Amino acid sequence: MKVLQINKFWYRHGGADVYAIDSANYLKKLGHDVSYFGMDHPKNIKTKYKKYFVDQRNISQDDYEEKGKLTLKAKEALGIIYSKEAAKKLDQLCKDERPDIAHIHNIYHHLSPSILGVLKRHEIPVVQTLHDYKRLCPNHAMFTQGSICERCKSRKYYKAVQFKCIFGSRAASAVVATEMYAQSLFGWYDKYIDRFIAPSNFMKKKNAEWGRTGKNIDVLHYGLEVREKPKNPGENILYVGRLAREKGIDVVLKCAKVFKDITFDIAGDGPLRHDVEMLIQAQDLRNVKLHGHVSAAKVKKLRESSAFLLIPSQWYENYPISLLEQFAAGRGAIGSDLGGIPEIIKNKKNGFVCAHDDMDQWIDKIRKLWYDKPLIRAFGKAAQAQITDVNDEDSHYESLINIYKKAIKSRQS
Repeated sequence: MKVLQINKFWYRHGGADVYAIDSANYLKKLGHDVSYFGMDHPKNIKTKYKKYFVDQRNISQDDYEEKGKLTLKAKEALGIIYSKEAAKKLDQLCKDERPDIAHIHNIYHHLSPSILGVLKRHEIPVVQTLHDYKRLCPNHAMFTQGSICERCKSRKYYKAVQFKCIFGSRAASAVVATEMYAQSLFGWYDKYIDRFIAPSNFMKKKNAEWGRTGKNIDVLHYGLEVREKPKNPGENILYVGRLAREKGIDVVLKCAKVFKDITFDIAGDGPLRHDVEMLIQAQDLRNVKLHGHVSAAKVKKLRESSAFLLIPSQWYENYPISLLEQFAAGRGAIGSDLGGIPEIIKNKKNGFVCAHDDMDQWIDKIRKLWYDKPLIRAFGKAAQAQITDVNDEDSHYESLINIYKKAIKSRQS
């Protein structure tokens, strides 16, 4: 099968990008002919399809608000809503490669829905994995001003401007709200995508709640390979993720303040990096090791030295790959009761689930688990077994190919 994989980033930037790269590699290993489309970037994987990629665009708050950049603002705004460059370059790729199926990941802002009409003209069936909530929410996270937000339900996207949901900027929010209204008006996603893939049951449920039909949404959990037997639990507590409010980094630091005899490893970077550094210094949290953005090899070592993972998300996590990787390594976790996290962490079986906003619960569960080494080992063993049972890599891609076939068949009927 000739599979066209489409994603804006082709380097390991976030969970969607990791999955896009890994799935493309696995499909090639199965003997499928895989082509790529995305945005040019110096960190991208090497590919002969780079010649089709759109030029690199760094979309930041300055692009909307910096004085003297009004022409750039208009150009960037138009490109976010409908990119002629992306449509033109994808059209040439489709003519040259003639793929049987297109698998879309994240395309918003950098590629835009303009590419969907191109795929339709070439009669290429399309599936899209819903890695986040962009189909529903302008800022794709359903989180703004420090808490979960569903104000844009019933297509009230003007709320994004009111609450400055993009970069804390009304100008940026107005552009993205316009993008959402354009998508709603023209129905690009609903008309041109044959099947959607939800990594979690929560994602499918939330789309249904917001009026996005569930009839063409297949739930397919991410797949992962278990490569080794779990080693003995380490002596640290690990957090892997962005240093951002929605990720609950403040919960990690509050826990570290209570348990000063435990080392907390924090792997990740983000907008709160400076604030986190200042807090660590102000509260003399010598037990917190801030590693910054680290390589996959470094994360692997940190997992091996950990007893368990904290995933204290304050937003609707979809189906976090960092948690699956922790489980595959034979480590349990303590996580929030939001989004798809409880679909992975089975409370009292492979970890603990806490009310996301109840610090007493977080402290209680850390205390219970940290001082019970047999329970730490039991959670780790159960966590790895669950990956084998639920997230088996071979089974995942067998199901993915079946979804491709379903999409192709729907076009033929």
